Amino acid sequence: FNNMNIPTSQISAYMKDYWNQLDVLAIILFFVGFILRFLPSSQCFCAARLIFSIDLTIWFIRSMAIFAAIKRLGPKLVMIGEMVDFSSLTKINKQTNSCFF
Repeated sequence: FNNMNIPTSQISAYMKDYWNQLDVLAIILFFVGFILRFLPSSQCFCAARLIFSIDLTIWFIRSMAIFAAIKRLGPKLVMIGEMVDFSSLTKINKQTNSCFF
């Protein structure tokens, strides 16, 4: 337990990978949305919904990258990716967060 300090070189090496940055961003967005969700203002509730929808989109992108490495699910994921356009995901985000517009 004496070596509990994590050197900054290990953190910087971890953050060099794009997917690790995306994971950290998704975790931070989840906690921010979770905190905003329980604040008593309706504006905070709408902001929490927006943050949660962005966070969910990030987790979907991350899970697609994970499943693409599996031989059995990879081709199916490519087919789904060709059928679903990312612009449709932004339309869904806009519809679920209509309290801002």
